[in-house]
Amino acid sequence: LSLFEVLQMALSASYAQVLFENAVEVRHAVVKASVTLYGGTLACNDSGVARPYTGALAAAGATLLGFPINTIVESTGSDYTLATAAVYRRGCPFVCQAKSGDAPGVSQIGGFVALYDNFTAQTTLTSGYVQAILIEVKTTGDLVVRLP
Repeated sequence: LSLFEVLQMALSASYAQVLFENAVEVRHAVVKASVTLYGGTLACNDSGVARPYTGALAAAGATLLGFPINTIVESTGSDYTLATAAVYRRGCPFVCQAKSGDAPGVSQIGGFVALYDNFTAQTTLTSGYVQAILIEVKTTGDLVVRLP
């Protein structure tokens, strides 16, 4: 099964993204209380704490960090500062799924799509959502976008 068939929206598991040498590495040390940032899924900086990315958070002012390679689990119940800042990758290709009912297609390749949540992109360029360039639509329905 493809990711599109298995997943319906935000991913709640790690995904092994292909790593590219030209990626920008963003470092951030504070993790939001009681959240899990799954490796290979998008995270954002929301008022100084890392949490799973959503377009709604971006529209409200959160900034895209990128994706961590490894899963980060905050289990203390309070915002937590890691001993060593986590590394988030961006400025590189990112595999994700298409939003059901608003799926980008091959006619959008080379154009912009909006990042909807930590593992979903949509055709509609909703105001405030982070935009990425669609670089491939796989035969499985999965998408490859270039993160800003």
